Amino acid sequence: MSVAVAHRRQGRPAVTLVAVLLGFLTLPMLMSGTTVALPRIGADLHATGPALQWMLVG
Repeated sequence: MSVAVAHRRQGRPAVTLVAVLLGFLTLPMLMSGTTVALPRIGADLHATGPALQWMLVG
């Protein structure tokens, strides 16, 4: 493998790190929004506790 090919394969580690961190940060934001909204969702849909857990996990 030539040096030029090896250099192209290394990419940009900072950009990769930022993309991965943004991906990991979106899940907690989505989960916290759902958790905050669960009481209202349960009241509107007359859902039971297990149904609300299923909405959160599933």
